[in-house]
Amino acid sequence: MSKRTRHISMMGLTLVAMLVMAVGASSAFASEFTLEGGGSIAGVTFSGVGTIPPEFETSGGAKVTCEKSESTGKVLNSKEAETVATFTESTGKKECEINGGLAGHATCGKSIVTEKLTIEPVEIGGTGSKRGVVLSNKKEEKGVMAKFTCTGTVGNVVVKGRLVCESKGANVGNNTVYENKGEVVCEKGTKAGEQLFTKITNSSEVFELKAEAGTIFKLTEKDAQITTEKLMYSANVKQT
Repeated sequence: MSKRTRHISMMGLTLVAMLVMAVGASSAFASEFTLEGGGSIAGVTFSGVGTIPPEFETSGGAKVTCEKSESTGKVLNSKEAETVATFTESTGKKECEINGGLAGHATCGKSIVTEKLTIEPVEIGGTGSKRGVVLSNKKEEKGVMAKFTCTGTVGNVVVKGRLVCESKGANVGNNTVYENKGEVVCEKGTKAGEQLFTKITNSSEVFELKAEAGTIFKLTEKDAQITTEKLMYSANVKQT
């Protein structure tokens, strides 16, 4: 074999390796949103209502609690949707609250509203549906998902990062059912401030939230979101 032939062969192997890497990267988000009967799913709208009081828990033991959550959004294409979620006042106290950790006790206003977040369907490990969604703020450089202000030494709170939650329902995964409803469940792990799902299939990335706060000094801690959202769609859909 000539030097030229060996050189061309090496180039060919390099290109094949690059192609394999590219295919592997694209399959990390292999899950899709699909519409019953085929066709474009773009423009399908949805609304969500929380079934449990939502919480944000930091690794330092502080908890932000509200009474209820709701969301609205629309599907942009088979790989993306967008949403805004709102968390409102704690039971009987008219405002969301933060308790524990260095925060002690403080109130955080009548509502906490997220930025416009991107939703991407993904495959996740573990038991259950093995399907989930990644929520993030792809349009903001630092990935800020929510900003709100609490009283006392807590001050301005900034939550940033990416959140992985599980998708549930008869229309999720390998099932053939299409429905106009679904469920997204965000759970914490075994440690404070740790999300249950921090990785997705075919990716080595770690997905997590962090919260920054403090008027006297800035404190950054891992943050877990605990909420369950029942969704209603404007059409029959499925997440493969």
